[in-house]
Amino acid sequence: MNYQVILSGMILIVFAACIFAKALVLRRRGIRAIVQGPPEKGDFILPVFVIALLYSVLARPLGLPMWDVLVRPFWESSDPGLAGLVLCVLALIGFILSLISFGDSFRVGIDKKTSPELITGGMFAISRNPLYLCFLMFLAGMFLIHHNLLIVIAAFFFAMMIHRQILREESFLKKHYGGEYAAYCEKVHRYLGNNNKLALIKLVHTAIWCVFVIVILYILYAGIFNKVNPMVWFCIVLVIIEGIVLLIFKGKCPFTILGYKYTDNPKTGFDIFLPVWLAKYNKIIFSVIFAIGFILVLLRVCVN
Repeated sequence: MNYQVILSGMILIVFAACIFAKALVLRRRGIRAIVQGPPEKGDFILPVFVIALLYSVLARPLGLPMWDVLVRPFWESSDPGLAGLVLCVLALIGFILSLISFGDSFRVGIDKKTSPELITGGMFAISRNPLYLCFLMFLAGMFLIHHNLLIVIAAFFFAMMIHRQILREESFLKKHYGGEYAAYCEKVHRYLGNNNKLALIKLVHTAIWCVFVIVILYILYAGIFNKVNPMVWFCIVLVIIEGIVLLIFKGKCPFTILGYKYTDNPKTGFDIFLPVWLAKYNKIIFSVIFAIGFILVLLRVCVN
């Protein structure tokens, strides 16, 4: 069974688990996060495409019955699937960071009874809808992994339903928050983009951080499971180059230095979309993980 298919299915499960975990945490604080308002025309279609998406992901690995035309791959190579898997992981990381940025204001559905604060920081500084954006990224990654007609149909209509929900939420937010939301819309785009240069720096910095996290974890994986290949050595070289760059800039990332030009408050994490504790200790954490992975890879090479 293709490991890309398995991992993509696991990531989809983690997406759902994150939502329910966040809702459970808020419920324990006395906050109802899952809000079910009166149904509107077309709402009944959403569950259909959710089921279709799930089925398109699970049909092949579980051997479920399916018309061959719908699940027949568009191409044979698994290489695009690697890019798709990376995209899915980045989408999941962005999704989790967005949930963190939401704080206690997270809702599933439109909450007309309470008035949580309008969130404009964190991931919401680069997108007015970061959760939806991350899920659209995930759908793009799923297409590269599964590349069949069923995933195209399910992803397309699911994306349309997401856009429809965004428009509904925007209509409510304009009425609910008035000028505050209008000012926010002028600064931050619906899907991606911000007139603030610091937000752009944070976005690029976070994306590069995610790539190196994947690279370092892949090195550790290769060392543990004896999967040493040219890609592993390429990843090791990338991390070494990153280390050299940090040494040249005296332990600071070039994006951090660039960010100093656009802030008067350069506190820890000002230049990246990470929790403060992770931004503070991430070099130590991932240096240790890389060192362990590198040593394991060297041991595998010596033994083999």
